Amino acid sequence: MIIKTILKLDSLETSNLTSVNFDLSQCKQQIIEQPEIEKICKFVQRNANIQNISFKFNQINEVGLYYLFSIFNKMIIVENLVSLNFDLSTFKIKDQGLSIFCQGIKNCVQLQQLSLNLYYTEVQSEGIQILCQTLKRFLFLTSLDINIGGNIIDNETIKHMGLMVSSLSDLNNLTLCFSSNQLDIKGLIILTEQISVCQELEQLYLSFKENQFGDEGLTNFGNLISRSIKLKKLSLQLENTNVGDIGLQQLCFGLNKIKTFQSLELAISLNGQIGLQNMPVEAYKYLTSLTVQHIEKQVDQKFLKLMHDNLKNYQNLSALKMFMSKLYIDVNGVSKLSEGISSCQNLKTLYIQSNFSSIKKSGALKLSQEISKCKNLKELFISLKYCDIGDFVENGLYKAIAHLPHLLSLIILSQGDIENIKRKYLKQKRLVRFIFLK
Repeated sequence: MIIKTILKLDSLETSNLTSVNFDLSQCKQQIIEQPEIEKICKFVQRNANIQNISFKFNQINEVGLYYLFSIFNKMIIVENLVSLNFDLSTFKIKDQGLSIFCQGIKNCVQLQQLSLNLYYTEVQSEGIQILCQTLKRFLFLTSLDINIGGNIIDNETIKHMGLMVSSLSDLNNLTLCFSSNQLDIKGLIILTEQISVCQELEQLYLSFKENQFGDEGLTNFGNLISRSIKLKKLSLQLENTNVGDIGLQQLCFGLNKIKTFQSLELAISLNGQIGLQNMPVEAYKYLTSLTVQHIEKQVDQKFLKLMHDNLKNYQNLSALKMFMSKLYIDVNGVSKLSEGISSCQNLKTLYIQSNFSSIKKSGALKLSQEISKCKNLKELFISLKYCDIGDFVENGLYKAIAHLPHLLSLIILSQGDIENIKRKYLKQKRLVRFIFLK
């Protein structure tokens, strides 16, 4: 059950409720304080069989957080709780608030799944160490998701996180986000050495966005992660990490040593160091998702080569996302991009953002023609704002989606007559989700 307002909790009757999601991010109360928390607690107390619980507030202060967890153990039989999701992102709880959180959950020793979002919460080394000591108690965890992006995290803190992860012998699914931090090569090595100890690990998601460890760091990562003998899926966010082709090559060589490995998801920034034209053959069979953020304003031959020549090699690619706003792409450039896209016959998700480009109407029509060849597409996002593309949305793209029998979701960001375009596209009754924004 998803609960988005506190107002009717007193009168809401349920029976045999085992799962509840308190999504109060849009709640009218500006700050969730003691009276609201009491209503939440009383509601949960009436449902003693809850095993899965999620919290997301629009705002909560330290006093509210303390009050919530001071009676947390009275709300439910915490020994029966198997899943807990808590989103504290952007709330300045600092180390004291995180310590309160740890005191509140310390008796949930039967947890199998935990998700904790601490993005930009101003937590530092002391708070993270307390968190790690607490999580070591949860010996039955199979899935762990922690986001500590946007905080000041040093190598000593990384060491504690690594030791905590390696102590969870049943861990199968691990997600760690270190974006916008100060992770260097040493910290990356410390972390990866401990992750590789988790011999039951099958799925690993790591976000290293805006941490500068470069090719040397990713090479070390590839060598160490090859020890994860059961790893099947790896997702890496590497935007703005100063990683180039050499690091990616070494990563793929490391993954090729894992006999069980199946799927690689990459998010990268093309910055002159990355062209992907020298990726080893092993990468072709692994790469299932590629997100490309071009951070230079001038298109280069490496980028066009990636799209035109290389994408045809990635036969297992199911998701392609390209963010190229303010990148100078002409008609010839978009033709190369389009032909590369259409060679990916297994694509199910396609995002194209090319605002302010110079592709003109002829380039946009070429794009739509090539997209129509991706017969397996289910989700399509196109943003061509501030581009001189004529009636591309009304006609060219509309004709293209008629050739996409599996398309369910379509989002368009462009110029045009909103009402006329919506009426036309809504005739495609198979679209489960359609959004057009001017």
